[in-house]
Amino acid sequence: MGLAMISKGLVGPIVPIGTLIVYSLVSRDWALWKRLYVVRGTLIFAIVAMPWFMLAQRANPEFIHYFFVVQQFERYLTPAQHRPGPIYYFVPVLLIGFLPWLSVCCQSVRQALRTPRQTNGFATATMLLVWSAFTFVFFSVSHSKLIPYTLPISPALALMIGAYLPNVTVLQWRRHLLGHLVLLAVAAYGAHFLTRMSDAKNPEELYNECLLWIYAALAACFVFTLVALWANQCLRSVPASIVVFALGWFAFGMHRRQRPRSVRPPQLRCAAGASDQGRTRDAATRHTFLLGQRSRPCTAILYRPYHDHGPAH
Repeated sequence: MGLAMISKGLVGPIVPIGTLIVYSLVSRDWALWKRLYVVRGTLIFAIVAMPWFMLAQRANPEFIHYFFVVQQFERYLTPAQHRPGPIYYFVPVLLIGFLPWLSVCCQSVRQALRTPRQTNGFATATMLLVWSAFTFVFFSVSHSKLIPYTLPISPALALMIGAYLPNVTVLQWRRHLLGHLVLLAVAAYGAHFLTRMSDAKNPEELYNECLLWIYAALAACFVFTLVALWANQCLRSVPASIVVFALGWFAFGMHRRQRPRSVRPPQLRCAAGASDQGRTRDAATRHTFLLGQRSRPCTAILYRPYHDHGPAH
């Protein structure tokens, strides 16, 4: 948690501590706190985190205010960071993120709930479900939302799914793979209509340049799924099929897309001596908070073309 505090701020300790508190209330496992090294853990947490914050504050007097007030409380409690989203923002994110395993999610949760408690009273399934639910709710009510905020949920769901997969039969896994082949075919057909989502902000040219890479990723995933189906049917090896299937979706998610060339003029320039001709400037000064380096102002110049009479972006 000390390293999490340094890298992500208060979210680092809030998520695990909040999960433990809610778990204790739900499962009535109060003995959990006796098994935890609370005092030693707190000391280690302070030893890891505090020196960095003290040195950073010493080098940059504005660091504590910027890091905690602006980047933590204002980001979470107010829309100051301009990253809004509805309360259900992370629902489609999770559905798409766990798309390869959606067909086994319900069975995984059901099996986890049937798992008996450990001899010391610890309920593994309850902990994993509370971990997922608490993290989801915590970020859903935030005023600042980004897709990577769902990453802390992934390990808990992955552990439940991983515990269930060894129990999947050849027939069940075959149905799973056939369903995904149909899904990929439908996705390839539907990708053709992406250009209809274009607007002034995201012109059609951007979608057209991405379509090639979308089709390439879908094709790679389709091939891997076919190989997984072959391994399942011919080799009668569900584990080998699962590995091939997972590699295919990994290739789908991690494919490198060519950056589309910009079809719009840049809206942000950061320069020391940019020309004033034909531009309206709004300057804001920010400070870098690099440890051991004194704050140096960087002037961000927002401009609009001379023919644009609307507000600067």
